[in-house]
Amino acid sequence: MSSNKGATLDDAIEKDGQQHQGAPPGYTEYQTEYAQYHSKQQVGTAPLGVVVNQPQVVPSMGGVNQTVIIQQGGGKTWSTSLFSCTSDMKSCCLVTWCGPCYECWFHSKNNESCCTPMCVPGASIALRTKIRTQNNILGSIIDDCCMACLCGPCTLCQMKREYDIIQMEKDVTTVTTTQNY
Repeated sequence: MSSNKGATLDDAIEKDGQQHQGAPPGYTEYQTEYAQYHSKQQVGTAPLGVVVNQPQVVPSMGGVNQTVIIQQGGGKTWSTSLFSCTSDMKSCCLVTWCGPCYECWFHSKNNESCCTPMCVPGASIALRTKIRTQNNILGSIIDDCCMACLCGPCTLCQMKREYDIIQMEKDVTTVTTTQNY
């Protein structure tokens, strides 16, 4: 047993499992059960009763069975490169000569307050991350941060081009579905 003033409760138990003066009643049994429980668990597995996947709520469609497929991973790249300003000269010129106004306008087009770029530090990073995640574009927050900080005007133009392409795709792929009952 340790003579240290900061001795732990485990020090109150002798090596042969006999209860010593300072140990609370039942501590030896607790220690044995604890050791048995943790020796059964394996690294990388969840103990019984732990929820690892959350259930998905699927609305009913009048007795029709639905299969929900959730795609994870994959994704696409940005439709244009960071320096493809010549493909949209209008945006490039507006960003160059009226950058703050254009940025406020573009935030409002993406359902954000037009004051966001002026009031929120890093608003361009947040907007780029929002556009990227909503449209399943590969990348990371650190990529968004580097692009927005190192070449803000080019990043704003790239986001505008991506926004335009997504809006055109939405207009083209509008599908009307009819069901016969």
